[in-house]
Amino acid sequence: MPLPTIDVTIRGAVAGKAYKYTNHIELNYELINNGYFKEISEETLYHELAHLITNYLENTNQLNNYDKCGNKIKNKPHGKEWKYVMTIIGEKPEVKHNMEVKKKKYWRIEYECGCQTHLITKNKHEKILRKMTILTCRTCNKELKVKKGAKLKKC
Repeated sequence: MPLPTIDVTIRGAVAGKAYKYTNHIELNYELINNGYFKEISEETLYHELAHLITNYLENTNQLNNYDKCGNKIKNKPHGKEWKYVMTIIGEKPEVKHNMEVKKKKYWRIEYECGCQTHLITKNKHEKILRKMTILTCRTCNKELKVKKGAKLKKC
């Protein structure tokens, strides 16, 4: 198996991504900058590498995953094959990380119906203003209207 290329370019809640068609791994630079270098370099890198190894084994028919009719079975991303590879390379087959991620805040505005207040995103609000969409409450089925005195706020 050829060595994968690695970039530290993604951000957000995802610690890493493996791209099986290009044999490439991306790691989260925000988490590295926020003091999680050890976790990213030890846990996430092995996690993503296990995806590429599992894909390589599948593509070279070394997994022998066939149903009783002889059809090839596609592996699940975190299935038994991936878990086996993680165990072989000495890592716990864990899917989610425990690193603290800053949640992105969105501009929202308060709307109301007959029964409650709704926080609507700025994009939805602009579509309503341009008469491109109408929102209704799922509870009372009344049309949502901007709450009097409501202003856009980050939350």
